[in-house]
Amino acid sequence: QGSISVCVFMLRGVMNQTLFSSVFVCGCVALTHWAWRLQRDTTEAQALAARRFRLSELLVRIFGEPLPRDPDSAYCFLQVDANVESVVSAAAKLASRYPGMRLVVVSVENAKLTSPIQGFAGSSLFLRRLSELGIPESRIDLVDFDYEHNSVANTLTESEVVVRHAKDRGYQSMIVAAPSFHLARGVMTMASVAMREYPPFRIFPCPGEPLPWDEE
Repeated sequence: QGSISVCVFMLRGVMNQTLFSSVFVCGCVALTHWAWRLQRDTTEAQALAARRFRLSELLVRIFGEPLPRDPDSAYCFLQVDANVESVVSAAAKLASRYPGMRLVVVSVENAKLTSPIQGFAGSSLFLRRLSELGIPESRIDLVDFDYEHNSVANTLTESEVVVRHAKDRGYQSMIVAAPSFHLARGVMTMASVAMREYPPFRIFPCPGEPLPWDEE
């Protein structure tokens, strides 16, 4: 009986040690996983902060970049009718400041688009307003939109048409104008297309005229 008691005692000791070892191992695994998650989250947070900082630097440069001394051309991104005056004003000021500059306009007819845009007259309204402000057709490069390969007119399709036209004409620089809410996207899209298709092409941002926010 004494031998049996000793065996039971020893067995309990082994079981307790095994249980302790299991708990210890599980704790180590959990601690290691927590440390890995913490390191990963910290690394991701640092990477996100770095991207946000670079983006903020880019935005400061886009909205603070001085205009060039003698640009070859300018382009105003097409807008829905409610926002067109923003780029009309920008185009008029640029045309006055740079008498020898070409004003590029993509000729878009909303009815010809596979997916027409509501409240968008196409380039016709923009051209009419330029004419009313005294900008002659002789200063305008009217570039056909590629309806066959583009079902919609958007920032990317406009940028592709404009960059290819600039390359064909040998333009080296262009001022790109758009309302403030569209400027960053427009400039970055135009720049990405230029880097891919016409690397020497230089692009300078120009915010459009601010519009009242309280108008309906």
